[in-house]
Amino acid sequence: MSDEDEVMTIDLTKYTEPTDLDAAWALVLADAREEAEVEDAEPLQVASDPDLGTLSASARESWAAEDGIGRAEARRRLGLVDEWERQHEPQGRHADAQRSGWGDVPLDGLLDALAAGTLQLPTPTVGMLADASSGLFYPGRVNGLAGESGAGKGWIALTVGIEQMTAGRHFFYLDFEDSPALALLRLVHVLGAEPDLLRSRFHYLHPARHDDEGIADLVSRVADERSAFVVIDSTGESIASAGLNQNHDEEVARWFQSLAHPLADHGGATVLLLDHMVKSDDGGLWPIGSQRKRAAITGAQYVAEIAQPFSRTANGMVTLRVAKDRHGAREARSVASYVQFQHPQTVSTSADGTIDISLGEQLSVVFGPGKSSDQIKADRDAKAAAAIDLDVADLDRLTPPPKSQRDVQARMSWGAKRSMEALQEWRARQQGSAS
Repeated sequence: MSDEDEVMTIDLTKYTEPTDLDAAWALVLADAREEAEVEDAEPLQVASDPDLGTLSASARESWAAEDGIGRAEARRRLGLVDEWERQHEPQGRHADAQRSGWGDVPLDGLLDALAAGTLQLPTPTVGMLADASSGLFYPGRVNGLAGESGAGKGWIALTVGIEQMTAGRHFFYLDFEDSPALALLRLVHVLGAEPDLLRSRFHYLHPARHDDEGIADLVSRVADERSAFVVIDSTGESIASAGLNQNHDEEVARWFQSLAHPLADHGGATVLLLDHMVKSDDGGLWPIGSQRKRAAITGAQYVAEIAQPFSRTANGMVTLRVAKDRHGAREARSVASYVQFQHPQTVSTSADGTIDISLGEQLSVVFGPGKSSDQIKADRDAKAAAAIDLDVADLDRLTPPPKSQRDVQARMSWGAKRSMEALQEWRARQQGSAS
């Protein structure tokens, strides 16, 4: 087989016109000669090769396979690209791995601090208690506050925001539920924040949808303001704005990785997530939706429990119970703070001497000290002991003395459990005094 025959067998399938066989063969031969000339030609001369480091991987591939450069030039370019990637790609992949967390974390500094006894675990310093013994939230971490409607979550977040702005830090409020007018009304008119403070350090955002570029810009802005305080109100609405379902683990995890964690990990902010919660018969400490919400908390997660309802015309109290403390500053189910919601009192005396006491609209939110689980148990035991003492005293006054649990129930109108416990304690004390 001749060289021309070999070329023709390769390229013949490209030709369907003209129908005259001799004319078709003529076109094939002409095309074959043109390809041979390109193959034998000198490499295409260019002014200079591009800086491959400025090109993406796909752009480097396109440059190496550019149309019309001939096979010799294509081989030269491909060789340059291969050599460049051999020299630079390992370092690039290593840098990407470090940024994504898949590279080795440097441990020498931590080991040195551990050996010297200077290694310190993170401590909560944001949202200080009234006695200045501790804070509620961990800086540079994702924290959470969940509770039912009326539990004061928003008031707590705004109060901490004022604290942080007063300390010179910036406060970013990502509001997915209300309006800027309402936020400013609460901050200035109710909580007493100075307008000039808000002009310089308060950043209100009302995102309409999830936007990766917008989030990247926000993370950059937060990082520029050292140790900023960021509130997301609320987690559920933010997840919904991203087109995700808060009941699905994978979608909740995706949301945390796209917004909450970057703000803390790359922006260095103290992040506080406000979330809704339904009442639970089993006393659960879980926000609405996927359990991934609690698992993704890197600081502390609290549940706001209404101890005494408050309103514009009434003082009240909320218990902040620990659902999770990643760094162990507080144990689960302990009380981190008894939060007092107090209005200023105005006392006036009318002409007839009647004294009127009214509450002003301004609100003071005070983070009172909490109690450990042991303290809570001790208090509960003390209350139970005091209650049984009163019941035993009531049984002592019965004439004739009580004979059975049913007798106590009938004569004292108590429940079965209370009657049994009181009767058992009464009999034990009767036996003790007789001996």
